[in-house]
Amino acid sequence: MDPYTDFRRSMQNMIKMHHGQESRPLDWDFLEELLFYYLQLNDQSVHRHILKAFADLTAGTHKDIPARGKPNWADKSVRSRKY
Repeated sequence: MDPYTDFRRSMQNMIKMHHGQESRPLDWDFLEELLFYYLQLNDQSVHRHILKAFADLTAGTHKDIPARGKPNWADKSVRSRKY
């Protein structure tokens, strides 16, 4: 797989573990800490992939979280959006 997909999947799993299956607003303090860990632990050459994955996962979080089902961030990707 490509680095973007690997980082996105990894971040998504970490967010799911932190938030559980509940549909609730994201914990931005946790997300900030998560992003900094990814940046610290990985070489600067992949930082663009980390930042892109993080941005794609969090891009739709300003909207309401659905009452049931997946949270908004679960399947969001700027790459897959159709305008």
